[in-house]
Amino acid sequence: MSNNKNYTNKQFNKDLDKLNKIINNHINNKNNKNNNVKNNKNKNVNNKNNNVNNNVNKKSNKKSNKNDKREYRNFTVCKVNGKNLKNNVGKYRITSITKTGDKSKSGPVNAAHKAAVSLVKKNEETIVKKEIETSLTLLEITRGSSRKMYGPYIIVVNNLTSSEYKKKKEKFKKMMKEFKKKPSNFIPKKYDISVKLSD
Repeated sequence: MSNNKNYTNKQFNKDLDKLNKIINNHINNKNNKNNNVKNNKNKNVNNKNNNVNNNVNKKSNKKSNKNDKREYRNFTVCKVNGKNLKNNVGKYRITSITKTGDKSKSGPVNAAHKAAVSLVKKNEETIVKKEIETSLTLLEITRGSSRKMYGPYIIVVNNLTSSEYKKKKEKFKKMMKEFKKKPSNFIPKKYDISVKLSD
């Protein structure tokens, strides 16, 4: 405000009105900002709740598929070449009951094959190239099972002929087309792995 001696009451009231308008505008702007912050927080909370509800619904939909009657058995490798392992290796799952509720044809030998493929992959130098006979014994770890041992199963490495390997590559090419994520630089092995019960 002016310090002029001629400053009249009329000018004073006019300046007072201006000051009141400035104060009111400041208060209104602050209230609007607070309201916007609250609205944004509410939106975020609602979005989070919607996401949680969607996830719960997805999970419940999976569990509510009463038509799927599949059951599984789980196995681990407890011995290699007859020697107990300090720590069991791997977890190999097979289907015991099919989707339709029928008994599956899969058994411990199928779990042994999965274990053999994994073991050969990690020890190719010893098992394949040096042709050292290797056996494995499985322990069933299915919940509620008697934890029975199966085996020993001898790992058999079948070296493929050129014509057999060509057929294997063609088969893999067809399978690769069905993969959503295609493995890069994948070359099939020139051998097949199978297992047989030790005599």
